Amino acid sequence: MSNPQPQLKEIIEMKGTIKLKVPELLAERKQTASDLMFGARLAPATAYRLASGDADAITFPVLSVLCDFFKVGVGGLLEYIPEEESSG
Repeated sequence: MSNPQPQLKEIIEMKGTIKLKVPELLAERKQTASDLMFGARLAPATAYRLASGDADAITFPVLSVLCDFFKVGVGGLLEYIPEEESSG
């Protein structure tokens, strides 16, 4: 039986980009994906995806762990880039 429900991407039109600042935070601290993996106790694939900036989604538990690891608030981890800036 097929799912008649529309996908979230079909319902919400994104107007900008959310940038995860983990790569920058690691670079500032001269830390690596391995440091993130062991220090934040993240799965290897998760740590490497976050460290490379390739994450396209993040859960609240991981967001909380990252805030604790980097000693920053959510605003220190995420940056909103409006549509006109993200497309140019």
